Amino acid sequence: MDRGAIPATTLSGTISYNSTSPNIASTSQVDRRPVNNNANDIDPPAEHEDPVGFDDINLNEPADDDPLIDNEDLEDELMNDVAAAGHATAMWDMGDPTNECEHCGAMFWYDERKRRKVPTRTPKFPLCCLHGKVQLPLLKAAPKILQDLHANETDKSRHFLKNIRMFNGMFAFTSMAGKVDKNINNGRGPPIFLLGGQNYHSIGSLIPPVGQSPKFAQLYIFDTENEVANRIQALRPSSDAHKLDELIVRDLQNMLDAENPLVKSYRYARERYRCGDFSNVKLRLIRQRDKDGRTYNLPTASEVAALVVGDIDATVKREIIVETQSMLIKHIDPTYPSFLALQYPLLFPYGEDGWRRGILTKDYDAPGRTRKKDDIAMREWFAYRLQERKGESPIVLQSRRLFQQLLVDSYTMVEADRMRYYRTIQPKLRVERYKGLHECLVRGETNAAATGQRIILPGSFTRGPRYMFNNCKHSFAICRYIGYPSLFITMTCNPEWPEVKRFVETRGLKPEDRPDILCRVFKMKLDELIDDLKSGKVFGKISGYSITIEFQKRGLPHAHILVFVHAEFKPKTPEDIDKVISAEIPDRTNNPELFEAVQKYMIHGPCGVLNLKSPIYISACEAAWRLFGFEVHYRDPPVVRLPFHLPGEQSVVYNDGETVQDAIEKADIKKNKFIGWMEANQLYAAGRDITYS
Repeated sequence: MDRGAIPATTLSGTISYNSTSPNIASTSQVDRRPVNNNANDIDPPAEHEDPVGFDDINLNEPADDDPLIDNEDLEDELMNDVAAAGHATAMWDMGDPTNECEHCGAMFWYDERKRRKVPTRTPKFPLCCLHGKVQLPLLKAAPKILQDLHANETDKSRHFLKNIRMFNGMFAFTSMAGKVDKNINNGRGPPIFLLGGQNYHSIGSLIPPVGQSPKFAQLYIFDTENEVANRIQALRPSSDAHKLDELIVRDLQNMLDAENPLVKSYRYARERYRCGDFSNVKLRLIRQRDKDGRTYNLPTASEVAALVVGDIDATVKREIIVETQSMLIKHIDPTYPSFLALQYPLLFPYGEDGWRRGILTKDYDAPGRTRKKDDIAMREWFAYRLQERKGESPIVLQSRRLFQQLLVDSYTMVEADRMRYYRTIQPKLRVERYKGLHECLVRGETNAAATGQRIILPGSFTRGPRYMFNNCKHSFAICRYIGYPSLFITMTCNPEWPEVKRFVETRGLKPEDRPDILCRVFKMKLDELIDDLKSGKVFGKISGYSITIEFQKRGLPHAHILVFVHAEFKPKTPEDIDKVISAEIPDRTNNPELFEAVQKYMIHGPCGVLNLKSPIYISACEAAWRLFGFEVHYRDPPVVRLPFHLPGEQSVVYNDGETVQDAIEKADIKKNKFIGWMEANQLYAAGRDITYS
C-alpha cells in the first residue's frame, strides 16, 4: 500500500493529509508558488519575494500513528458515506477574528495562522506584516465630522455613505483614467466597482483654460466664492449630483481646509491668484521625504507641495509640476508619496503618505537576515494597510463603495509597478543560444548587445501568456504521471457564510462592503475543503489535485478543482457515480437542511444574455486576493521543470553591456540542471542508473 495518504487528527478534530508523492518531471516549471527556474525569465520584483498564501500547507509534516487507509471495504463505505452526507446538519464555523498578530496587532481568524495543521497557543500570521518585517505608523483617528458621517445613525450619515464615491470625487485632486463599468450596477444586485482598461491618475493646471469650468484640483483655487455649487456642478452629467446635500459638502470643505496639507498648499495658490499676479506661478508636488516612513506618515504643507514663481530648476525635473493654465494634463507616478491622498481625500483626510520607495523593513540591518531587499514592496504596504487593528482609524475599511474603488485602484498600482520593473530591466537583458555566442565570437563580434533577442514577459508574471501556458503544461504532466482526473469540483464564495455575516453586521456593513473579508474567509474554507479531500474520508485516497482561482461576473472568487482519485477508489460504475454526483434537488422532507442550502445558495433565475440585470455576485475581490498575495493556481504533487537541449543549444541570459566573451564565461560557470546531471553521470558511477526524469 502506498503511504501517500496518512490521516492525522488536528486540534479542531478535522482531518489533514500528508503527501509523500514524488516530484513530477515536466517540460515546464513549477510548484504551487511561482518559482522561477526558467533561464529566459526574469526574477519578479520585491513584492513577490515573500509569497503569502499556500505556504501554510506543509506536505512534509510528520505523520502520526493513525492507521493507513488500506481497508478493502473502505471504498464502498466511503461511497455510502458520501451518498448519506445530505443528512449532516453541522456547518463548519470558524468563529470570529479574535487572534491578534504579536507584531503589528492585526486581527485574524485562528485558521489564518501560518501552520494550520499545528495546534498552538501563539499562532503566527504572515498576511499582515511578514512576522514583524513591515512596520508602518497607525492611521490617526479621523476628524469628528468624518466619524459622524460614517456612524450610519442619521439620515445625513446614510445619505453620505450612499453617495460616498461622489463626495470623494468632488474633492479629489486627480482623475482616474480607467474605464468604470457603470452598467454593471443597473440590476438588483449589490453595488460593485468594476474597472477596465489601463488605469492612471492625472492632474490638470492650477486654473482652467479660458471658457472651461473648473474641476478636480482647480476647484480649490478658481471661483471659490461659489465653491460648493461648483463642486456639485463638476459631477455632472451624474443624474444624482443635484441630490447631494450641500451642507455635507460645506462641512467636508471646512474639514479639509483645516486638516489636509495638500488643500492648504492649493489654498496658498488661491491667495496668490486673488492678488492678481498669477501668470508665472506653478505648483511643485514634492516627491522626496526625509523622515522615516516606518514611523512617520503625516507630512506638512511645505513637505507635500511648493509654489514656484518663474522658471523651474533643472534639479527638480523628476517632480510633478502643475502649470498655471494649460490644456495639458500630467500623469501622477504611483510611487509619489501623496498618490493616494490626491485621489482619496476622504480616506486620507490628513494627507497621509502612501507607499514610497525607501521604506525600510524593520530588520534590514539584522545579522543573518535572508531577505534580498531592504525596503518594503508596494504589495506588502497594501497588505499591511488592509488589516483591522485596535487603536487605528477604521475609516478606510468602512468606506463601502469607496473602499471597493481603493482596492481596485491599489491593485492596478501594484501591477503597474511590476510592469515598470520589467520595462526597466528588459532593455538590459538578452537571450541567445550558447552555440550562437561562440559563433559570434568566431566571427569577431565582441558586443553582446548585437546578438540574441530581447526577453519579453517572463513566466513568473501572474496571468501572463507564459504563466498560463506553463500551468497548463504542468497539469498535463500530472495527468501523464497519475492519469486523468476523476472529479471536477467548483467551490464558490458565499456572502451568507455566518463568519462573514457576523463580521459585517457588527460594523453596520454588508458583505459587498468588505471584499477583503470575503476573500480571506473563502481562502480558509478552500484550504479546509482541500484538507478534507486529502484526508481520504470523502472520496477515498487521492493522488493529487489542481486548483485554479477565478472571479465571476460580480467579482466573487470561486475555485475550479481537479481531483485525481487513486485508482483503488475511483468510481467505476454508474452506481458509484450516482453516489457522489446528484443533479436533483434534495428531498425537502428527508433532507430539509440540504434542501434549504441548495435552494438558497445554488438556485437563481435566468442570468447572462437571458437577464442582463440578474444579481449574481459582488466585486473588488480579485484586487483584494492579489494584494494579499494569494495564489491563483496551485497543485499537488509539485512539478519541477527540467531543461532539455542538444549540446551547445542551452539558453544564455546576459546584459547589453557585456562582451560576448564575458557572457560565454558566465554560462560556463553557471550550468543548468541538465548539463549538471550529465557531468555528474561522468563523475559518479552510482548515479548512472538514475533517470533524468
